[in-house]
Amino acid sequence: MPYYHELCRIFGDTSSTGVHAHPSNKVPSGSDSSDPEFKIIDEPEVGEMGIGALAAGMKECQALLNTMEDLDEDSYNKVLEKLHGDVLWRQMFLDMPEKRRIAWIKKL
Repeated sequence: MPYYHELCRIFGDTSSTGVHAHPSNKVPSGSDSSDPEFKIIDEPEVGEMGIGALAAGMKECQALLNTMEDLDEDSYNKVLEKLHGDVLWRQMFLDMPEKRRIAWIKKL
């Protein structure tokens, strides 16, 4: 990490306090809180969401990419790599108008 020492100077002595404070190396427990309104909502794991749902979005993006006949191999692979790692990027890509989608691909 190239800026490790600078980041340590910026964030090194910061800590949270109060009812909802917890160590960064521990997941907060929903039962520890003294506030009855405070509840921890667990984010679903990939396994819980189902790999099928994630794969379906990727498959839809890839089908769309496959219709772009003038897209070179390097750009095609860069887009797949970008979309593979992030569900939000996939949704954004699918929602873009075609003209903007092509401009976005060229900037990768």
